[in-house]
Amino acid sequence: MKYTLMIDTSSSILYVGLAKNGEIINEIIELDTKNHSIAVMPAIKTVLNGVKPDQIIVAAGPGSYTGLRIGVVTAKTLAYAYGVPLYAVSSLEVVAASYAKEGELVASVQDARRGNVYATLYQDGKVIAPDALVERASLPENARVLENLAPKGAAFLKLAKEPVENVLTFEPRYLKLVEAEEKWLENNTGTGDYVTRK
Repeated sequence: MKYTLMIDTSSSILYVGLAKNGEIINEIIELDTKNHSIAVMPAIKTVLNGVKPDQIIVAAGPGSYTGLRIGVVTAKTLAYAYGVPLYAVSSLEVVAASYAKEGELVASVQDARRGNVYATLYQDGKVIAPDALVERASLPENARVLENLAPKGAAFLKLAKEPVENVLTFEPRYLKLVEAEEKWLENNTGTGDYVTRK
């Protein structure tokens, strides 16, 4: 038997699911979760119910900076501790794959503030415009907008193709700087990096 743990904390929605041999057997969806750092581990413990996962899939962005850090760090820690592969999927594509109908153009989006959204365009099971930070007003008028929706476990399984190469160095896909870093860079041009990485 093969168990797959799936985690998404990229938005205000918390999704944790478990699949057994490709079939979803347990999942927790919490809408408008205010603190993923408190909710994610109890949800994982409940969903696993003593089962050791054989692989983990995480929605790795784009999305909320803090939410992404929580989900990805949790997934990395569990993958390392269990010694299992970690797979990463786009948090936008997993929602698009969950709800798009045949032939329909969808824009899967998450609010990025200041009139912007993280968006991907998806049609007939394919990404036709990859994850990007765009103005909300620039979304195609003929696209059905998918926003504030929980992903479905089957979409995680469909999209997970190759495991990440290095669990320890894997990072989320942010697509933009955090607000504090943007402000620092505005006031400190040419003085070095905001964060020195070793």
